[in-house]
Amino acid sequence: MTPWPELDHLLWTRFSTRPQFHVTAPGRINLIGEHTDYNEGFVLPAAIDRGLRLSGASSDEGTFRVWSAQFREEVLVPLDRPEDPPLPSWGRYLQAIAGELRRAGVPLRGAVAVLDGDLPAGSGLSSSAALEAAIALALLGSARATVERPDLARLAQRAESEFVGVQCGIMDQLTVLLGMRGQALLIDCRSLEVRYVSIPEHLALAICDTGVRRSLGETRYNERRRECEAAARRLGQARAGIRTLRDLTPQDLPTIDALPDPLRRRARHVLTENARVLEAVEALAQDDAATLGRALNASHRSLQEDFEVSTEELDAMVDAARGAGALGARLTGAGFGGSVLAMIERSRVDAFTSETAKGYRASTGREGTFLVCRPSDGAQFSYV
Repeated sequence: MTPWPELDHLLWTRFSTRPQFHVTAPGRINLIGEHTDYNEGFVLPAAIDRGLRLSGASSDEGTFRVWSAQFREEVLVPLDRPEDPPLPSWGRYLQAIAGELRRAGVPLRGAVAVLDGDLPAGSGLSSSAALEAAIALALLGSARATVERPDLARLAQRAESEFVGVQCGIMDQLTVLLGMRGQALLIDCRSLEVRYVSIPEHLALAICDTGVRRSLGETRYNERRRECEAAARRLGQARAGIRTLRDLTPQDLPTIDALPDPLRRRARHVLTENARVLEAVEALAQDDAATLGRALNASHRSLQEDFEVSTEELDAMVDAARGAGALGARLTGAGFGGSVLAMIERSRVDAFTSETAKGYRASTGREGTFLVCRPSDGAQFSYV
């Protein structure tokens, strides 16, 4: 990631101003609990030591101007009408956050900023939530305003859902804003209760990027959400008390089996995935890597067969990771491309990445890329 002196120099080069504040915002990896967040279920993500950095300063121009070193592009958002001008795709996140902060009554003040990072977009590591957090903290810092982190997560989720058009759950935003070093977050996506779960130091999180990019606004992500809502409505007609698929219990399996496909398989995935999250939490507490690995493998199979969000490349990467000795491996993120999470012994990092790369190349003819990450602190803001 770009060192602060270089980022500050870029701010001076682009905007002729010295930095007044710095922001860091991590990506996130989801250990287990996929497509359960918008069903008010359980998830087990962690912030990671890859992400975005922003160097910025207040201005009196009434606009928010941001230069992205990754995209080699500048966007300008008028703060009195942030959602009006057509902007490139990454700029829409700036518009959405500024608009939601304005509606929340935050007295926005103009700012300029430069942004860079080492978090690949479209890889399933929640680059969008990292961008939302970085922008929100920069605008709040420029205005000398504060919003509590859980409330800010809800605001960012609303921005992405209503303006950008991705009907996401709240897992990514909460993780990016509330992450803690060495910990995963067990999030109850109904109550938003967060419980920290230690990840044993001997375990490493290997992110195996297939190289297949995806954009959730252009995939069947929103379709899956509609299918889950339809399944919950039908099940709620059969049994009182089912408002979302979170309310299902193992005793509801016969009722689920009466649903037509694909609703039956969508509901079955959510029910069993919620159970796997709680199983994984217990396995981490007991340092039971074998049980954890089985839960990860079962999660991928369910995402592949019941939720149908995997791809040939994701399946090939999972197979390569398991063949290279991963304790367990599964697609992470929404699917339709992106990355695989493999849980490995830290002592085998080099051998694992080499063997997995060879296996993936042999199966697909594609080159994968690999990041070995540690659980990280959430987004940070500081005045310079």
